[in-house]
Amino acid sequence: MEHNTSLFDRKTISSAKRVILTPFRGLSTEERWELETAQVLSVLDEYLQRAHVVLDFGVGIGRIAKAILEKYPDIKVIGVDSSEAMLDFCREYIQRQYFNEGRIQLYNFSQISAIQTNAVDFILAIYVLQHVSTNALGETLEHLQRILKPSGYLYVLNHYGRLSVAEDSHPTGYFAKWLTKIRSLPIKIPKSVEFLYTLTRIQRRFINKEIRRFFFNDGINLENLLQERFQFVKQISFSNPYMQEVMSLHFSNLYVSKASPIANHCLPSDSTQEPLLL
Repeated sequence: MEHNTSLFDRKTISSAKRVILTPFRGLSTEERWELETAQVLSVLDEYLQRAHVVLDFGVGIGRIAKAILEKYPDIKVIGVDSSEAMLDFCREYIQRQYFNEGRIQLYNFSQISAIQTNAVDFILAIYVLQHVSTNALGETLEHLQRILKPSGYLYVLNHYGRLSVAEDSHPTGYFAKWLTKIRSLPIKIPKSVEFLYTLTRIQRRFINKEIRRFFFNDGINLENLLQERFQFVKQISFSNPYMQEVMSLHFSNLYVSKASPIANHCLPSDSTQEPLLL
């Protein structure tokens, strides 16, 4: 959410999708997009049914936000992202009617302080905290604490390894470097060729190289860090076999504010018993 946003500064929505959900375990980006979105909404349904305002932290182009708006007509969504390119795509990807009706608002992360305290019932942080630079993690979690209602929930789906943004990464991505060199040639490359590039495996290879360049395992245990700030409620599990494979690399946890009355009814996070919910 801070620095190195060039990884997410794509030129097309299809390219943006590929960097949000790279092919995994034999599934393409589009297959993951459809399957994982439905699975996440399914396991969170009982909580979303009770929510009025949802914060999609790291909204991207609106994958989860769009699905929520379509499925839950009484929910309003606040989307936050550090990439202006992603926010622009979000305005395209999500139907204009939801913006006109005031059911979705978008903020750059730099504007997050404008979101009122205790404003939201449910916060989603899906595949996003792993992209927050190490020195911004504390401030980021403070914002989430402030925005979440005492009776609200925080859901985090994140990589176990806490793949962190490398602070010294060069801000220019591989594709941008390649494109700059091509444009400096004494020939003009049609925009149609640039577009065709976004549909090829070549682009996927560039994206994978960028991901390896940006991230390293910094040794931070994000689950421990979250439990310093929030009260762990329970692990959200998936029955779908593919999602169970995903969970071999990720954790899927539900939290509440430590000031929440629900927290007083939860067993300690290191307990082997299932936490109790009201």
